Amino acid sequence: KGDEGPQGIEGPKGNDGIDGKDGIDGTNGIDGIDGTDGIDGKDGKDGVDGKDGNANVKMHRFNGPYTFSSSATKFVYINMTKKEFDQTIFLCYISYKNLWVSMPGPGFPSASPYRVLITHLNNLDRSRIGIQRLAPYIPVDKYDEIKVITIEATPGNRIQLNDINLTDYEEVVKHFGF
Repeated sequence: KGDEGPQGIEGPKGNDGIDGKDGIDGTNGIDGIDGTDGIDGKDGKDGVDGKDGNANVKMHRFNGPYTFSSSATKFVYINMTKKEFDQTIFLCYISYKNLWVSMPGPGFPSASPYRVLITHLNNLDRSRIGIQRLAPYIPVDKYDEIKVITIEATPGNRIQLNDINLTDYEEVVKHFGF
């Protein structure tokens, strides 16, 4: 055998082989820090006012005179079912020479403390509202009239009358249009 000859010229490149199988995904990295919140947008236009509701507000007038001596209670009655009673708000006022006083509270002119007792008489289908003077103060208080304003309430809801002072009779009457 003779000596090895010089290396020959490289041949043409062959075809690529078939791709191998993909490997398993690596674990995700840690989330980046959240960016700051953007600026709030402009408020939208106010909607159209809703239709006035019907709170079924009624004024009940009871002409006097009513004389309160020591620890006296005067009763007035309003016909209503137990269901109506359970869904009614009662506002009570008494008048002394055209000055209306909210009850419960101090009377006039004596400043005697008063309370209001409201019960339902099931057998008669009516409510009984008692205004009671709590202490034996002198002088005797004399009132011209008692007014009870009843407001029908929807079960599970609150009546919101933030814009009126319920202890101010004139404001209440104006608000409800009496």
